[in-house]
Amino acid sequence: MGHSTAYPLLTTDDLDAHFALAEKLLSVTEGSGPRAELWVRVPGRAQLRQLLAAVPDVSTTSHVRADAAEPGDRPLAEDDYHLALEVPAPEAVRIARTVLEFCPHFQLTWDAFGWPAIPELRHGEEWKYAAVQISFHHRHVELAEDPSPDHTLYLRSEDHEDRVEWIADRVGARVIGPPLDGG
Repeated sequence: MGHSTAYPLLTTDDLDAHFALAEKLLSVTEGSGPRAELWVRVPGRAQLRQLLAAVPDVSTTSHVRADAAEPGDRPLAEDDYHLALEVPAPEAVRIARTVLEFCPHFQLTWDAFGWPAIPELRHGEEWKYAAVQISFHHRHVELAEDPSPDHTLYLRSEDHEDRVEWIADRVGARVIGPPLDGG
């Protein structure tokens, strides 16, 4: 077994800086290319309908689509909606910018890739827990209630801080705070 640990590499309100660092980190990965996922919290059906209309190319569950189709703006059956994006990284950035207009509090995670082997640190490739995550308007690895004026980018890995530091160094970044359990 094991667990995912999230290491903060950047906290700022500068979206361009976040997306540039994410692109650099994704250039270090192994595999055929990442997938992107959004975790979005919406308070009612009207906002959910607006969001789905603004990003019609997202793929999501039939349950979410059925909930959005119900009339009115009653609270949703679930607080969090997982909008799965099977798109290349540049498409995920465009969609994230659009989602920010409707839902300022969400997460964008790239995964389905591997961190490279680092022989000098005695680490093989890592696939299971490799991810890059941006938490928009909060500083948590889970979608949390505590809002913040800025965003935090996390590099997710198994609990190997030396691997994270090695990857961050390759892209001109560094770990800026304590690691968080990523679930």
